[in-house]
Amino acid sequence: MRYLTLSADHQEFSLVDDASMVQVDQLGLTGDLIADLIAWNRRYQRVIAASAQDRTDEPLASVIDELDRTGVALAERIAAATDEQTKVRYYSEGQLRTLP
Repeated sequence: MRYLTLSADHQEFSLVDDASMVQVDQLGLTGDLIADLIAWNRRYQRVIAASAQDRTDEPLASVIDELDRTGVALAERIAAATDEQTKVRYYSEGQLRTLP
């Protein structure tokens, strides 16, 4: 079984297998999925730069919730696009924890 973790990052979105980065082209993801990942990461970058207090205040808290719902859906799309031996978790940079 292979476990990947998806998270947003300052530069590009992050897909990590244990402790090493995974190259997206190794996974055979579609261009549409990659474009959606890039767009989601760009939107998330303002959250990464925010303080812990700002992340709990509105309107940013609502933005984080929406971005995390999108991130979970993207993780599911990555899992569906890879083999059945690959599981994809989602780590929320806004909440600083893994989400189910």
